[in-house]
Amino acid sequence: MNSRLRNLRMLGLLLLLVSVWLPASLAAAMSPLTPPPLIFKPYGIVVKGGIDAPPGIELSAWCGGVQYAVTTTESFNGDTWYAVEVPGDNTSTPAKEGCAVGETVVFKAEGVETDQTAPWSETNPRLDLTYNSPYLIYLPISLRPGSTATPGTTNPGLRTGRYGPN
Repeated sequence: MNSRLRNLRMLGLLLLLVSVWLPASLAAAMSPLTPPPLIFKPYGIVVKGGIDAPPGIELSAWCGGVQYAVTTTESFNGDTWYAVEVPGDNTSTPAKEGCAVGETVVFKAEGVETDQTAPWSETNPRLDLTYNSPYLIYLPISLRPGSTATPGTTNPGLRTGRYGPN
């Protein structure tokens, strides 16, 4: 009889603990959390030095000097296109997971900043990007047979060439 009473007490204690723990855990599980922001999804064509950029180049998106997204350009209908998903920051956490609303998004193509930036927002705008190549190719000097180049003078036999944007 004594063991039966002890078992009933244990069962009662167990039921009491479950009745207190279960509602508390359900309330915690159902508490409203701040949803993370949506994603900024710009897309458009990429132009390098006045002509279509080559397909397959890396294009990245930065906020505050931190890279938050990267993509690769693709060719479509004769143009080079990009589409990138830039995450937003969840302000309910101490960590910075993405760009803040209104923060300037800087784009880089082949590591070079594009001429365009955009404020981060929960939208998907078309934003065409342009940039110039940082690489200049200098062609060698060629002289016509029999001519010489004299420093500091104009020499009609001297031909120089330079390829690339200024």
